[in-house]
Amino acid sequence: NVWKRSLNPIEDPSTENAPVYMAISATGTLAVLKVYQLTDAAARLSRAEVDAALEELMGLRVNDSLVQYLSYCYVPPHRVVLVMQYVPGGTLREMKSRYGRKLPLTAVRRNVASMLRGLAHLHGRGVIHGRLCPENVMVGVEGRWRLKGMLLGAAPLIMHQETYYVSPEVAAGGAKTAANDVYALGLLLLAMLTDSHPWQWSANAALDRSRKELDSLLADSTAFREALRNGLLTPVPTPADTDETLRTVLEACLRTAPGDRPTALRLQELRCDRTS
Repeated sequence: NVWKRSLNPIEDPSTENAPVYMAISATGTLAVLKVYQLTDAAARLSRAEVDAALEELMGLRVNDSLVQYLSYCYVPPHRVVLVMQYVPGGTLREMKSRYGRKLPLTAVRRNVASMLRGLAHLHGRGVIHGRLCPENVMVGVEGRWRLKGMLLGAAPLIMHQETYYVSPEVAAGGAKTAANDVYALGLLLLAMLTDSHPWQWSANAALDRSRKELDSLLADSTAFREALRNGLLTPVPTPADTDETLRTVLEACLRTAPGDRPTALRLQELRCDRTS
């Protein structure tokens, strides 16, 4: 397909490190077009090597819990354009901001199940998401949440923002794994249930550390990871009104030892979307 982009970005450039545009094909199909800056590592690769990494993205099978990559365009020498499925509800963070209050528990249960299906699909193919956060979850008009941002082998080649939805082992410099994706899902679920970010000062932090200091820390990826490595942060408590199934999922996802966390496929057996 040949895609023509909108004149202006559709997302606030101040909150994105890559411009995002609406795109439309000759037949009227809508898509999202995102322009990424390539890293120094990508600049040292041949065009064929960059293409091979990007083709891996295009090779992901269609799944109703994932945002589909449609095509890409390499823009020498330092940029690449990714064309993705258009999901009109925007990101989960944007939807939460517009809604302005805690999400209904039924909607949270349904969509945790959707994200588990998406992660199980990726992990079953040996693929790690590695960047699960509210900005990388899109919301369809029917309310279904879909994962995006799976850069796969292209991750070291494309500049992207780091988030605070990471496990202690990744903050310590460890490799991103399926267990890290599960931990990030737990943090995301916690944020949806508490209507806030998922971290608080731990008992190891000074008693006078304030919420304002915490907010500043979370805005600085390097400082956040150092604080997490040093044991100064811990996930916030699970809200008292959380039902037993979601509480079980949270406890399992947020286990400290990666080997103690169940797989996304195993967590699906808890049937988060089942109503009591």
